[in-house]
Amino acid sequence: MKLRFACLVALILIVSPLVLRSGTHDYGIANNDLDGPNTATIGEYLDGALMHVSTVRTGGHGSGVGNNSNTASNRVVIVPNGSAQCAFLSDAGTSDIAAFTLSGSHIVRVGNYSNTNFEGGNAIALAAHGSVLFAGYYGSANIGSWAIQSDCSLVLLNLTSLMHFATVNGMGVTPDGQILIVSYGNSSIDSFSIGTAGSLIEHGPYTSVHGDSTIQGLDITAESKAVIFASIDNDTKLDIWEYGIQTDGSLGSYTDYAELTPNVDYCVYPRLSPNEQFIYVSCGVDAHEHNVVTLSFDRSSGTIAYVSTTNLSPQYNAFTSAGQLATISPNGNGDGLYVTLTNPTMSSVALLTINADGTTVETPNSPFFITKYGGPGLSSIAAWPPRPF
Repeated sequence: MKLRFACLVALILIVSPLVLRSGTHDYGIANNDLDGPNTATIGEYLDGALMHVSTVRTGGHGSGVGNNSNTASNRVVIVPNGSAQCAFLSDAGTSDIAAFTLSGSHIVRVGNYSNTNFEGGNAIALAAHGSVLFAGYYGSANIGSWAIQSDCSLVLLNLTSLMHFATVNGMGVTPDGQILIVSYGNSSIDSFSIGTAGSLIEHGPYTSVHGDSTIQGLDITAESKAVIFASIDNDTKLDIWEYGIQTDGSLGSYTDYAELTPNVDYCVYPRLSPNEQFIYVSCGVDAHEHNVVTLSFDRSSGTIAYVSTTNLSPQYNAFTSAGQLATISPNGNGDGLYVTLTNPTMSSVALLTINADGTTVETPNSPFFITKYGGPGLSSIAAWPPRPF
């Protein structure tokens, strides 16, 4: 009888809507990317801690590839959708996208969406604007354009083959919704004009500035004027590249901010603060230290300069990689950061507070979600409410 009751409780937890509090509460939603039935973990930022709210099934399987492999790919995005919001998480193991509704105090899975032309492989990178979700498929080297319906379900609009058969690392849509920008695993970058029904017109690809660097994550300014890339470099220095975005959808001239700070390596993901005064970058791989670097950003001139480096807690073995980060608040300098750290046996989310000058401090009980909730592939997290751009 006890066994039947336990099974019933487990079933209710899986199929029932998850209750979240709305209002001014700040949440982080992580894709655990498990090798097997995948899950999403939801945490609430409260009194300097990341409190576990719940872990829910995505309905598909993750890749389980968390260490040193596509850790800059957006595997979870949140999209405003009328009075509600939609959350999309990629399941690379089953090559599908899990769709959820976020409305008031409820999160509910709508369904899982796939197509035989798409293969997830190690990762499916996601980016969205308005009513279109773009998915870059690592295994099949193509991009799918999906229409977001009013109930957060998805309908396939278009498929774009990458003729150079490059695998997608990072991907983002300009806030004006006109251009999709992509970084590839072969050290090149690309841009696409977005046409009707999510169709894509390619302008690149563009060759990497440095042959020994691999472009990882990217972020785009609120006015859709510039894109910022982080790169893995072999000289243990932080390299940031800033490209101008042209009105025709192509990428223009660039500034290479090479060797901004010493003693950091494998810098994978840049994130602009909501007020665009700072850029936060996650760095670190294997036995190297894991860091968050703060850079200042001048919106008018586009100039980038070094501010500070925060070394994260030394709680990880020689196979750990830094993944994505997200600002906790959608306002000001972001108030704090969620930073994903992943390795083959455990993953977690480091939590940092942000001072007025952009410097960061890891909270006393960080990191959170070690092993119990986060899977070995956890490398992607999104903040809810999301940043405005």
